[in-house]
Amino acid sequence: MADAPHSEAVDTQRPFAIGAVVPDFSLPDSDGSSAQLSQLLSSQRIVLLFYRGHW
Repeated sequence: MADAPHSEAVDTQRPFAIGAVVPDFSLPDSDGSSAQLSQLLSSQRIVLLFYRGHW
């Protein structure tokens, strides 16, 4: 996973509030390609879901 290009520290122990602006990040998509949040937001709305554990 690539680090977000910002200099602000993000507290990963606290959840973001509903409607909060989250820092930009990249993660692999279902095809293994890199998906960057800022690029996706430029063309569509995004819903983030986080699942604990493995499938």
